[in-house]
Amino acid sequence: MNIRLLAIVGLAAAGCGGSSVSADKACTEEVDARCAQLSLCSNGALLTTRYGDQTTCQAREKAACLNRLLVMGTTATPAFEETCATALPSASCVELLDDQPITQCIAPLGAATDGALCVANGQCMSGYCNLGAHTVCGTCGAPGNAGDSCDAATCARGLICFGATPVCVMPGAMSAACDAKDPCQADLVCVGANAKMMKMGTCQTAVAAAGMPCDPLSQTAPACARGRGLTCDPTAKTCVAINYAAAGAACGTVAGLFVGCNAGGGCYPVGGTTQTCAAAAADGAACDTVAGPGCLTPAKCVTTGSATAGTCQLPTPTTCM
Repeated sequence: MNIRLLAIVGLAAAGCGGSSVSADKACTEEVDARCAQLSLCSNGALLTTRYGDQTTCQAREKAACLNRLLVMGTTATPAFEETCATALPSASCVELLDDQPITQCIAPLGAATDGALCVANGQCMSGYCNLGAHTVCGTCGAPGNAGDSCDAATCARGLICFGATPVCVMPGAMSAACDAKDPCQADLVCVGANAKMMKMGTCQTAVAAAGMPCDPLSQTAPACARGRGLTCDPTAKTCVAINYAAAGAACGTVAGLFVGCNAGGGCYPVGGTTQTCAAAAADGAACDTVAGPGCLTPAKCVTTGSATAGTCQLPTPTTCM
């Protein structure tokens, strides 16, 4: 009997013995709650940009959930996923948008020692499977602390992976000092920072309603909550809905307004003066972390060494065996 079949048999036994909840039912409930909360906290914007719509969010995240339950040695069970699903509606938007799992959604510690291959936190004795932005196989071990590189590590809970040369940082709460290297929590924006004058700003609540006044440069007042689908019109100085463009359309800053891409598309070339939306590549298709296309969440563009080109991959129960 192969490893994958053993895992499936084990999962079936868990569903019939210690828990009456099937994996399919538990994962359906978990992703329904997660996608609904993601839509609520972003006014639907993050569903549009990451997946295209709620149905795609549910399908993509359910597949990932089922795969997590089949990983050898994980402590995650259908009952655990159902408990997480029940608790998710009580999670704050900051927790959800800054990827800070609530207690009920943190799998119990696993048995794998530091250095062991992993794909999920629930496999590891440390509680952390260290994964890079472009890897689906990680290793169990201590998480990244503030200031540590997160290029190939998972940041400790409470920290986020941030920056062009990514490091683990603590996002600033309301009124905290901030600048380009010290970001604010979700739904906050850094106001008054000036790199040339070496002046830090302060974290303030981003404007979260269309038609309300805003400062597009966040110098004297907050800009709009981009995570809620808003951008600041530089002429009217009021918040307007972001246009999420289809593949082939211009994106980035267009006529002074921020334009995003829909259905998981990316804006390329990254940082270029002329940028265009590229549709997300399918699982198993070619991708490029710089030139595009990117991958549809939760797939990653898995690369080798310093290369930027790779393939879109989702972790499977046997990916890292």
